[in-house]
Amino acid sequence: MAGNFPKDTLLRAYQNFDSTILVISADNGLYATLFSSSGNFIKRISLSPQVAADQQIMQDSLPSNALTFLSNSFPNYVFESALSLTLNNVVQGYVVVIDADNTKYSVWFDATGKLVAIKTIW
Repeated sequence: MAGNFPKDTLLRAYQNFDSTILVISADNGLYATLFSSSGNFIKRISLSPQVAADQQIMQDSLPSNALTFLSNSFPNYVFESALSLTLNNVVQGYVVVIDADNTKYSVWFDATGKLVAIKTIW
């Protein structure tokens, strides 16, 4: 990460069931970077547009309609993390990372909790 993405700020890291490593980081946007169990780069995807700041939040801090969407669309999902996306101190939206049936997803909601996009991370 330091060599290829030196400006990234590490937010979270996970070891997946197959021993791959998923790193969530920020650098004028949020990114998911996947590495093999031996540390070799596999892929990197953008999770959100550019934001000025982001802050980790608890699951119960998400808008209720976002939580309802997650429960209805991904029964038995496992909450991994959530970030509020802000610009000029105003919440623009939320990015939630979940695990559903051993697949990691990034689910992006606007500030009101309305679904914007779903991306498969791995």
